[in-house]
Parts: sequence; C-alpha cells; structure tokens
Amino acid sequence: MRKTVLAVLMLLVSLTLSASGYVASTSWVGSYMDLAGIDDFTVIAPSTLRHPPEYELKPSDIRLLTDADLFVYAGYEKMMEVISSSLVSETRNDLRISTGNDLDNVEAQVMKIAEAAGTLPRLDEYRAVIERGREIVREKGLDDLKVLCHTMHLPLAKDLGLNITASFGPAEMSPSEIADAASADYDLIIDNVHNPVAGPAAEVSDAVVLIWRNFPEENVRGALSDMVGENIELLERAF
Repeated sequence: MRKTVLAVLMLLVSLTLSASGYVASTSWVGSYMDLAGIDDFTVIAPSTLRHPPEYELKPSDIRLLTDADLFVYAGYEKMMEVISSSLVSETRNDLRISTGNDLDNVEAQVMKIAEAAGTLPRLDEYRAVIERGREIVREKGLDDLKVLCHTMHLPLAKDLGLNITASFGPAEMSPSEIADAASADYDLIIDNVHNPVAGPAAEVSDAVVLIWRNFPEENVRGALSDMVGENIELLERAF
C-alpha cells in the first residue's frame, strides 16, 4: 500500500515539474503573451532588473526551459547565447517576436503568439490606450513639438503622432549628437529608463526630458497597457 502511494506521489511530482507550459524571456515579452490571451506563464528575467536582456541563466531556469511547451523571446537577450547553442528541445516550441510598442507591431506579434498557443488575443485594451495617446497628442498640439527620441521608444513615439526630428542611443551620445542637442532647440527629449544616455543632451538643452519604460515592472494582467499608459501620462502632464 505504501509503495503504491509513494508511486502516485512521485508521478504527481513528475507531472508538476514537467507542466511548465508557457515561458517568456523578459517581462516585455511576457506582456505580449498576456495580450495573446495566455493567463499562466513564467518570466525568466526578473522584472525588477534595470536591463532585463542582460540576465544570465541559472540552473533552475535551464530546467524550466527544458520542460517548457512554448518559449517566447525577442532575440537580443544575453540568455539566447546559451539557449540557441545548448538548450534545443524536441518538444518545446520556440517563438521569436519583435518588441516595439507601436500598435501595428503589437497586434502582429500578439497574433503570432496566440496562433502558437491556441489562445484568443485580447487587444482591445491596448488599442484603447494608443488611441487615447494619439488623441492627447492631437488635442494638445504636441505633434508640433520638436522631439529628440531614444531609439527604443521610436515606434511608440511615432505611433502617437509625435514629430521625431532625430534619435539617439542605445550607445552613449557622441560629441556631434550633444552639439546637435545644444543647437537644435528641441522641445522634448525622450530617454529610456532601462538604458538612459540622454544626460549630456539634457545638460545643454532647454527641452523637457521624459524617461519612458519599455519593460513592465510587474508580470501582471494588462502590464503592457498599463506601462504605455503611464508613458503617455508623463507626456500629458509635461505639457
């Protein structure tokens, strides 16, 4: 009798360990999985990191990936150096997506994930956030602003209707870029909290400086919509 009970318990533990299901590389990728209608997924890189793509795999992460049914990633993560070379799985479906927060891209990538997972996407909430942002830009005349934007935020800034005159990053600003910031009379500089490099430009310019996010701080329902909404609120309050 004891042997039977022990065997059942061991089977249950085995099933639990192998039921990893859906795995995302970072919170940004995970937020796309959320919009794709996936309610239960695991994110490898902690969302509290300043720069999640630099996260390196731990042994527990490797077990998680080995047992996963679907792993979604963006391709620029440091962990992919290990995953692509030594963690090939015959049972896991790996899906690469493009991370950029403009509506067209979000819709396209979310549909890819939903098709792979067999889920129903929930994009209405994100469409509403973008439409609200576009309306704010139009109504407040923010499309007339002269904007210097971090490259990671170009997709969202353009989608909202902002007038992007020049961009910078992700590398440190060059002397010519700093000189441009000093002479070009920018109204707005948008930097990136995960890779801030606009400090020198801010020192030589009278422009309003906003620092946006692209990796959500939490792995929760509606994370991408909330984060982009907060970026838009920063823009609205600044002008």
